[in-house]
Amino acid sequence: MSEPTPTRTMNSLLIAGAVTFSSLVADAGVLPGTAQAADGLRTPAIVTTSATSTALAASAAPVTVRARTGGGALSVRRSPTNASGRLHTIRNGTRFRVQCRVSGQKVKGRGRTTTAWLRMASGGYVSDAYVVRPSAVARCAPAVPAPAAAPAPAPAPAPATPAQFLAQVGPSARLSQKETRVPASVTLAQAILESGWGRSDLAVSDRNYFGIKCSSAGHGPYATGCRRHPTTECDSGGCHRTTALFRTYRSPADSFKDHGNFLASSSRYRTAFSHTADPDRFAREIAKAGYATDPAYPAKLIELMRSYDLYRYN
Repeated sequence: MSEPTPTRTMNSLLIAGAVTFSSLVADAGVLPGTAQAADGLRTPAIVTTSATSTALAASAAPVTVRARTGGGALSVRRSPTNASGRLHTIRNGTRFRVQCRVSGQKVKGRGRTTTAWLRMASGGYVSDAYVVRPSAVARCAPAVPAPAAAPAPAPAPAPATPAQFLAQVGPSARLSQKETRVPASVTLAQAILESGWGRSDLAVSDRNYFGIKCSSAGHGPYATGCRRHPTTECDSGGCHRTTALFRTYRSPADSFKDHGNFLASSSRYRTAFSHTADPDRFAREIAKAGYATDPAYPAKLIELMRSYDLYRYN
């Protein structure tokens, strides 16, 4: 996300224009059901969001606990599951404060096997399986539900051809480059790959062209809300079907604005912005930083940029 992320995984791409659907923005993390140690594996992005009233408010005074992992670092997650993005890590033996506890993924750790996760006073969640605490931690109280998002406009017809798609969204990609320095060719390649030329259900129904997910902090300034969609996530054990909460937009233009802001405002992608004059390198760097879980992601972007001469939009 550390910054919110997106997270957020590719299906196989048929360059000739077949529909492709994928998710993105997965942080480095651990496989579900395993230790919270920071081992560098890729996992799916977050699935909780304050926009759907799953945010939690503290109901008790902070408690000081100690990390006990057996050696590795303890991962602080955006939501109470190993599948969510990693905000940062805590060294084994370090004392820190937690605010309250919630229920989440069951984890077997050094201290215990439990579904309890502790919300840190500074933000983020750690599994109770990897901490030593002087006493029980009080449950978090539900937060006040967020206001309902304004009704979204009816879905727009999907572009019939690649040329129509590029004509529709090319100006938004160029505007994004002007405002955020993200190469327009990379933006277009990502939109093609993530939305299947604008034909995916996520793009048609919610105008989300980049598979950007909601975070525990909400949906950001450009989206109108969050909606759950099926998706495919990949990790070291392979790819699997799941569901996740994705951002919804009032227009494709807002989706493109959010994408550019998402990359430009995140410290995770800072290295990529040293290569804005080299779109291929930019694509490799955002993939390396964890934009998507598919190991072939940068190669797919570069193939699209070359096949459709997307460089002409830069």
